[in-house]
Amino acid sequence: RASRIGYLLKSQITWKKLGSMPETVQTRVAREAEYIIHLSLQRSPYFNKSEFKKLPPELGGRNMDHEYDKVTDVWCLATSAGTGGHGAQYPISLPGRCIGLSTRLGDLVLDPFVGSGTTSLAAKKLGRNSLGFDISDTYLETANERLNSEN
Repeated sequence: RASRIGYLLKSQITWKKLGSMPETVQTRVAREAEYIIHLSLQRSPYFNKSEFKKLPPELGGRNMDHEYDKVTDVWCLATSAGTGGHGAQYPISLPGRCIGLSTRLGDLVLDPFVGSGTTSLAAKKLGRNSLGFDISDTYLETANERLNSEN
């Protein structure tokens, strides 16, 4: 669908979730992976692989226990403790890595599903601006409180 409106698939990344919750389902294998789709409107978008080694691990830098010196299409990142007021919260390292690899200082990061504000917080910590939306006023309040408490 994305290609129909002009997006190009740059990468399909597997997030190997370290510390995923146990599942009670007995009729299938437990899921430890999620997928990240890297789309772009440009054939050669900005992508700075060297940031992988420069970012601190908590903001998406290399996981020394599970990743090597080059960024690949399998990312080994811990899951979130879920303390940010949202049931599907992901760790700050996930948007941190995406933002670090694909944006420059001062760029604008758009998050159309802001939830608890994790992406906006990562953008802020990495020196980017952010704009977030959410259908839930409760989540918007939670995200604003979280971002304000980081000041």
